[in-house]
Amino acid sequence: MQILAAANMQILAAANNKIATKYCFKATSHLKTTKGRMLASFTAYDKSPEVAATVQRACEAMRVNKQIADADVTECSMVELVAYDACPTECDGEISTVVH
Repeated sequence: MQILAAANMQILAAANNKIATKYCFKATSHLKTTKGRMLASFTAYDKSPEVAATVQRACEAMRVNKQIADADVTECSMVELVAYDACPTECDGEISTVVH
């Protein structure tokens, strides 16, 4: 899988127009305590860059969850969005959550 640095303009256009592209997008966000302890990771692959917003909403939903919030003050990292020319896994927008 090759990361497509040359496709930046197409990716930005797709994000602005909220359309799917021929590329696969991987979005990842991490839920951490303010002291840096990792609590959970959220990852999804989709043909639309809008998957970044979906992953961010999932992280925020867990952040406000009372059980997690009681443990320590928490924060979601900025979503990391990577474009691939082919998906390394199912490209259906389903979010994979790993609790650490």
